[in-house]
Amino acid sequence: MKVLWLGLEQMSTVGFIETKTMNKGNYSLEEVKRFNPDIIFEREFNADGMSWEKEIKEMKAALPHVKTAVWLIDTHVRKDFHKQYAKNFDYVFMAISHLMHEIDHPNRFWLPLCHTANFVPEFKTTREHELGFIGRFNAPFLENRTEFIKKVKEMYPDFYAVTDYNNLYENMSKIKIMVNLSYNQDMNFRTFEALACGNILVTSTVPDLFKVSGLRERIFVFNDYDELKEIVDSLKDKTPINHQKWILDHHTPENRLISAVKMIITNQQEDF
Repeated sequence: MKVLWLGLEQMSTVGFIETKTMNKGNYSLEEVKRFNPDIIFEREFNADGMSWEKEIKEMKAALPHVKTAVWLIDTHVRKDFHKQYAKNFDYVFMAISHLMHEIDHPNRFWLPLCHTANFVPEFKTTREHELGFIGRFNAPFLENRTEFIKKVKEMYPDFYAVTDYNNLYENMSKIKIMVNLSYNQDMNFRTFEALACGNILVTSTVPDLFKVSGLRERIFVFNDYDELKEIVDSLKDKTPINHQKWILDHHTPENRLISAVKMIITNQQEDF
């Protein structure tokens, strides 16, 4: 089985799947034809110029036998776009299960997010920061998260919050307790990245947290600020537990690709 992975992660060949990775910078139709994939799989990136619609049509014309699939990550903020974009693909995988009914497609499955790398940083028993958050805030459309950061800072003045994706895992591994807020009922990447970086994760409740086997036992979930403070206060003297092997064994891009290919073959939803 050959899969062409369209995305910024460097996908590894794994199990019964031989992979080739392309992004917008190195896309070549001739290279695609030489590789002759069975499946073309796009991992969505919500950024200008990252739509593959033109290239998908071009590859389908050159390789009529190929199956096409897309992993829709940001339906919670791109619903109308996804409704149209999904029509370009034979299979649609959605990262947010409770929004699946919003996309009308005959071959539609849930594929939750994961730790976006196939490695983890060194697990540290001591951390520079007791409580922190790594991600975007103080930006348009992120008013809820900005308010969240402000309120946590009021409760905990030493709260460490930065936006730095160039040193993401390094910064996350410096934090003992990672707090996280869903943007719009989505189980975001930080859920898995925090565990991969050895954090104690305290995150707002969303439906998909309860649908991944073994996840709920490894994290702490809050419904409001009072509950958040109660949980964080109770964790002050706790030592982080190392869940990195669990992440690497079950929740990497390679794991998700294997599940997606199985769903394409069987036309049945996989469990996670």
